[in-house]
Amino acid sequence: MSWAADEWKDGLPPAALQKISQLETQLDRLKKDRDQKQCQLESLEVALQNQKRKTEEEKSLCSKLGRENQNLSESCEDLQRKAAKLQQDLQAKENQIFSLDSKLARVKQLEGDSDKAQAEQNQLRSQLEQLEQERGKLQKENQELQEKLKTSKSSSDTGGDVLKTQDVQQAKGERSRWGSSDWKEDLPPKAVQQFEQLEQQLDKMRRERDQKQCQLDSLDQALQNQKRKTEEEKAQAASIQRELIALSETCEELEQKRSKLQHELTNRDNQVSFLTGQLNSSKSNLEKELAKAQSEQQRLQGENVRLEKEVQSLQQSKKELTDKMASSDQALQSHNSIVAQLKAQLESANSEKDTMAKKLEDKMEEAKKLAEEMKGVQDSVKQQTEQNDKLRATIMDKDLSLEAALADSEQFKAQCAEKDSQIFTMNKDLQTTKAELAEVTKSLDSKLKSLREELEQHSKKSQIELAEKEEVVTSQAAEISTLKKELDKVRHCFTELTSQHDRLRHSMQDLQEEKLAVEANCRKLEDELDLAAQQARGMADAHATALTNIQLTNRELQNSLK
Repeated sequence: MSWAADEWKDGLPPAALQKISQLETQLDRLKKDRDQKQCQLESLEVALQNQKRKTEEEKSLCSKLGRENQNLSESCEDLQRKAAKLQQDLQAKENQIFSLDSKLARVKQLEGDSDKAQAEQNQLRSQLEQLEQERGKLQKENQELQEKLKTSKSSSDTGGDVLKTQDVQQAKGERSRWGSSDWKEDLPPKAVQQFEQLEQQLDKMRRERDQKQCQLDSLDQALQNQKRKTEEEKAQAASIQRELIALSETCEELEQKRSKLQHELTNRDNQVSFLTGQLNSSKSNLEKELAKAQSEQQRLQGENVRLEKEVQSLQQSKKELTDKMASSDQALQSHNSIVAQLKAQLESANSEKDTMAKKLEDKMEEAKKLAEEMKGVQDSVKQQTEQNDKLRATIMDKDLSLEAALADSEQFKAQCAEKDSQIFTMNKDLQTTKAELAEVTKSLDSKLKSLREELEQHSKKSQIELAEKEEVVTSQAAEISTLKKELDKVRHCFTELTSQHDRLRHSMQDLQEEKLAVEANCRKLEDELDLAAQQARGMADAHATALTNIQLTNRELQNSLK
């Protein structure tokens, strides 16, 4: 209430006091309900803010996971490109190995040819040694002949100068004959033919030896080139090995990142499941609060309907009260007519009782005073009628309680009946004695004053009650409108939360699908990398064995050439 004390309730009927207490208790209950709803709405707003913050955090986490997933996909694409490049390099290495195999076959063929040439050379050497032996034999025979000549010279000391000159000339001729090709003429034709064949074979062997030497030089140059190429291949194989090691390290790093991402995704799944549980619990709580708010809204709507019915009943009672006030106005008009009749009777009594003027001068003065008072009463009655009109106009705008209005109207009827009886008795007393008329007029004045005061109090009380009821109705209407708005907000927030939950669930499903796809791609890349590494290792081992074989063959060729 807007006032501190309850003094204004003094003098009200019990029904009005009961109605006022009911309205006060209802108002207190509505205030408590409003405070409770306000607290619930504040808690709901706090929960919604927390939920929005959590959803924002989840969105940021999802965006971060999306970026990490994109980075991982880019790294996987880089690995795929590197694997493709490595596959191309391995293909090129295989082609090089095939070319080296063909060159190795060519070298082996050349080695076979060199072996054949070596065998032929050995055969020619053996033939040359035979010829050398025959030549040594011939030289020994020549030396024997020369010794014989010397002995013949020493034995024939007695010979003359002619013989000496002849011997010298003969020796010179022999030397010239042996130095030139004329010595062959002394040989038998078979020996000469065989000697010519041996010389031809010797020339042929020399030419073949020079040819084989050229072939061996070219083969040595090819072996040097092949050795250089094998060294380059070794360097390339070492670089490929290093690339494979780096690729294995990157694969291990990717495996660590994948495991870390898997762990983070499991954590995110746990967080999402926890948040979905919280969201479901908050959803159930919101549904409960919404159902409770709907029931409260229905209750308030029922209360509003009941208040509207009470307002209608109060309006009906107001109409009845206006009718009663109109009847009371008519009664007052009849009282005014009665007062006028009494005045006329007094004037006639004054005219008839001129003989009693002396005795009744004082009483006439009192009668004049009474007439003046009656005029004042008439004026007050007119003022009261005007006040009643004003009260009726104010009652048309405001609501009154039915029980208080009925009690007041009954009291007013009783008072009017009492006034009628008093006026009737006053007329009788006026007819009998003026003293009783003065007393009746005094009592009438006092009662009219009390009636005016009671009417004023009643009008004030009715205005206060109407203002209070209007405040209650407006406050209830405002509370109902605010509750409707808050319910609409809660429904809107609930729909937004459900939509956000659906979007979050879809995004998590997409992330899980992307995660599965990334895991499958990672496993596929790991398998491809393992297969490529195995192939590269096998090719490197085969290449190393081929290089060792080539080196061994080169060493054997060099040893054979030496």
